[in-house]
Formats: sequence, structure tokens, C-alpha cells
Amino acid sequence: MKVLHLMREFSPYSQTFVYDLVSALQGGGEIENEIVYYGKRIESSERPFEALSSAKQLELDYLGNFERLMLKVRKKNKKSVAFYKYINKTEVDVVHCHFLWCIWQLLDRTDSYNSCNIPILVSAHGTDVTRDAKNEKYRDAILRFSKKNNVIFSGTTPF
Repeated sequence: MKVLHLMREFSPYSQTFVYDLVSALQGGGEIENEIVYYGKRIESSERPFEALSSAKQLELDYLGNFERLMLKVRKKNKKSVAFYKYINKTEVDVVHCHFLWCIWQLLDRTDSYNSCNIPILVSAHGTDVTRDAKNEKYRDAILRFSKKNNVIFSGTTPF
């Protein structure tokens, strides 16, 4: 089984639990893990991980110059379009989003999510629950995204 872990940054000390989870899953041999981050790569020497890609690199690999220009003109999110192209072309069994903000910062930024049938697990914990889920704009994005049949939410912090 191949799991693609999606996060904004990889891997700040405040999110040690994500690094620990992915490392533990990797050690079992039955699950192939890959990480895509769409923000910064942090603590790379202290937290090495081989199967790691940036959304910016996916943008360069999966979008041609003309397509990037057209997306810019149409004010579409290039990283989001490239991410969906990537997961549709690779053999990913499930996408695991670590934090709710992955929805409105990447996944819900393009119409491409409508054509994605890969199961998406969204983990909700910490400030994305206690703060962001209470914000009307973000809550609307969560509710819109939750209507998809392939999306599952899990919460570790009480709502």
C-alpha cells in the first residue's frame, strides 16, 4: 500500500508526531510512504526522509511552461493542479493530510479535486481544530470538501 502524506512544512519540532508516525509506518515494510510538502523543508539534517517531494518541484515536473502561464492568468493554484496530476499518475492508494489547513491551502484551490477518487484522510488536531474550524471561511471549505465520498476526517482534538 502506498500512502502519500501531505503537509505544509516538513518537519518542524512542533509536529514531531507526524515525523514519528511516518517513520514508524516506513519501518514496517508493508506500507510505502511518501511525503509532499507545499511550504518549507525544515530540520532536514535532524529529520531525514528519502521519499520526499516539494509541491514546487511537482509544479516544475508536471506542468509545462504554457500551462503554468495559463493557470497564472486564470488565477488558479499551480501547486494544487500539479499535485492532483501527480497523484493521478502515480499509484497512490491513500492521501493522508496532516492538518485541516491542507484543504484550503492546497486541495480545495482548484476544480481538480472533483475528479480525484483516491481516498483522502484528513487528520484534524491542535490549532486547526481549536481555532481554524471555528472560522466561518475555513469551516465552509471543510464542509464543502467533506461532501466528497472519498474524504474521511479524523480528529484527535475535541471540537
